[in-house]
Amino acid sequence: MSGNVTQLQNEIKKLKQLLSTNQNTVGGAGGCGQGDSKEMLLTCIRDKERLEEEKMFLLEKVDKLQELNKRREKSLQSIKMILKLRDSHISKLESKAPPTTDDIIKRQREEIKELNRCIDHNPMVTKFAAENIELRGEVKRLQSLSVGDGLWAELTQLKTYTRQLEKQLSGWVKEEAGSSVAMETSKLNCEIEKLHNRCQKLQTEVTMAQDQLNLEREENKVKIFSLETSLKTANKKVKDLQVRDNTATHLNTLPITTGYHAPFPLSPVLLLIC
Repeated sequence: MSGNVTQLQNEIKKLKQLLSTNQNTVGGAGGCGQGDSKEMLLTCIRDKERLEEEKMFLLEKVDKLQELNKRREKSLQSIKMILKLRDSHISKLESKAPPTTDDIIKRQREEIKELNRCIDHNPMVTKFAAENIELRGEVKRLQSLSVGDGLWAELTQLKTYTRQLEKQLSGWVKEEAGSSVAMETSKLNCEIEKLHNRCQKLQTEVTMAQDQLNLEREENKVKIFSLETSLKTANKKVKDLQVRDNTATHLNTLPITTGYHAPFPLSPVLLLIC
C-alpha cells in the first residue's frame, strides 16, 4: 500500500507541473497544449477514482482490524481472570487444610505449578498473543498511513485540478467542430469505459479482501474454541484435585474419630497435564 501512495504522490507532482505549464502556454499553445491538458484531465479522473477507492478500503480495513483486536483482548482478559480466580480458590483450600496433610499439600502445589506452566507455555496462547500484537501494529500503520501522508489533502487538490481542467476542456469543445469533436468524444468515451472497468476491478479486490477477513474471523473462532476447551479441561483437573484433597483430609482424620487405621498410606496421584 505504501508503494501506491508514493506513486500517487509522484503523479500529483507531475500534474502540478503540467498544469503550471498549461496555464503559461494556454494563450497560443494550439493542438499540442490541448492534447496535454486533456491527458491531464483523464489522468486526474483516474487518480481521483483510485484515491477514493483506496481511502474507503483503508477505512474499512482499519475498522475491521480494530474490532477484531478488541474481541481478542476481551478473550485474553477473560482467560486471565478465570486463571486468577482459580488460583485464588486453590489458595483458600490450601489454607484450610489440617497440619497433618503437609505431604498432600506439597504434591498438590507441584501439580498446580505444572498446570500453570502448561497453560503459560501453551502454543495456542502464545500464538494468540503474537497475532494480537501484530494486529495492533497493523492498525497503527494503517492509521498513520491514512493521516500522516496527507492523502485527504492531496485528494482535495486533485479534485480542484480536475475541475480546472474540465472547464478548459469545455471551452475547447465549444470552439471545435465536426469530426474533431466526434473523435475526441469517442476517445473520452473509451477512457470512461476504462474507468468503469477499473472500478469493477477495484470492487472485485474489495470483495476478495472481505472474503479473506471473513476467513480469518472463522479461523479465530476455531482458535478461541480450542482455548476454551483447554480451559475447561484444566478446570476439571483442578476440581478433581480439590475432591482428592477433601477425600484425603477426611481419610486422614478418620483414625482420630473412629480408631480405624488404613493398611497403607493414602495420597492423591500426581496428575500430569501438558
